[in-house]
Amino acid sequence: MIKARINRGYGFVVDTAVEPSWQWNDTFSDGTMRPLVEAVVEVDKTLASHVGRILDDGEFVGPGREISMGFTEEQARDAGTEPLVLLTPPTPTSFVISVIVRQLVTAGVSLEDGMLATLVGVGKCYDKVKAIDGLPGTLGAVQECLSGGSEAVAKALATTLVKAGRDPHWAGQVAGKLVGRVVSYLALIGPAWTILNWTADSLLLEAALAVHVAVRPSPALTWAALRSARVPSLCDHLPGKLKDGVLQGDGTNGNVSLVRELSKLGPVVPGQPNGAAAVFNCSQGGVGWPDYVLFYDNKADLIGSFNTADIGAMAGRQTVTGITIGASAVEVTIEAVPLRGDNEMWGSSVARATFNWSPTKSAMVRESLRIATPDAVARSLAEALQRRDRAAAIALAPRLTVDEMMPQDRSRVEFDRCIGAHDDTFGHYLRVDQRGCLIDYVYANDVESHYSVHMDVMERAGFTWKVVAGIGVAG
Repeated sequence: MIKARINRGYGFVVDTAVEPSWQWNDTFSDGTMRPLVEAVVEVDKTLASHVGRILDDGEFVGPGREISMGFTEEQARDAGTEPLVLLTPPTPTSFVISVIVRQLVTAGVSLEDGMLATLVGVGKCYDKVKAIDGLPGTLGAVQECLSGGSEAVAKALATTLVKAGRDPHWAGQVAGKLVGRVVSYLALIGPAWTILNWTADSLLLEAALAVHVAVRPSPALTWAALRSARVPSLCDHLPGKLKDGVLQGDGTNGNVSLVRELSKLGPVVPGQPNGAAAVFNCSQGGVGWPDYVLFYDNKADLIGSFNTADIGAMAGRQTVTGITIGASAVEVTIEAVPLRGDNEMWGSSVARATFNWSPTKSAMVRESLRIATPDAVARSLAEALQRRDRAAAIALAPRLTVDEMMPQDRSRVEFDRCIGAHDDTFGHYLRVDQRGCLIDYVYANDVESHYSVHMDVMERAGFTWKVVAGIGVAG
């Protein structure tokens, strides 16, 4: 929190580098000035624009008044090298307004009425004083303008007061009196101490009126802190705190352990110090369960989790093999992802999941998922054969004798499906790391139709599946 009190006979304008979370200005502590200023906008947009320029489009704090503002750590960081709070000595015009208001309040006029009357009066004269430099010239120009146009100013003030909800009869009576007092008090401005103070303040360096807040950088997450972080329930273990990277289960029922060589420290939340994308193995004492990835911010608070069992045809032995923390996303590579027909213990595929920080959810969320399958390659081969496109077929299956796969006349070639080694039809032809993609041949003539199945044996290198063999399996 930053608090500033104006110990001068005139007000200051307060500017901030960023919008504060909250503020309290006891110049208008009961809020009654707000609807009055809004009423000026409704009555005369040009006048409202002039009033904004008079106040330098900042927050005006009156003489002897106080303003308090609250800023979060993030807001203070956003200010960078700019002053978080800057008190600006008033311009000659706003100085004149401030001192007139002080005289009116001393004479028993409410702060709100005095402020509004002075703002409307000087605002109406703004075009005549905006180009004048120095306090004496500004005083003379305002006094001359108001003396010759007090009736128009009183009318504008009365209209504004009515628009703000004041009684029309009262507004008509008080408007003229207020404007008359403004004109008379212009002649009273000039106590030596006030003008001298204003002149001295105008010459002050910014450093004397600015509040710089140096925010100590938040520490980045360390491996030591990660090895003692809290983890949620994984593999049916109770949540708890790691001890040297391990959460021991009850008795001999396995544990949860941090995989140091796969986990990564880095800016998982853009713009913040390093957090972590941490890989965990866990089990209940037997075969390991699918891996987990937990995301932590720089304070070791959990901001997201990923159970690799959620991808693929079933929960198997999905294993994280790599993590990359980029500028705006975290990529996780998972091997042993089971596809349809695979043995759950020996998934044949690989996947890549991408996670981004969501400010609205304050968590890491999965934005995309890519699982490598051979289906597209097998379908393209079937289509090339159906077209009798020998060159395209050879490009897709260079190891096969494509001429033998070309269909006869009056026959149709169709892609059926891809299966794994655990499939109960033709899976016995395959190793656990292979996929078999079935292509159906339907031959027809005037007498009979004949059906056969060819299986392309597929193997994977990274995310790419290739045809390595062909087997006739039926027909």
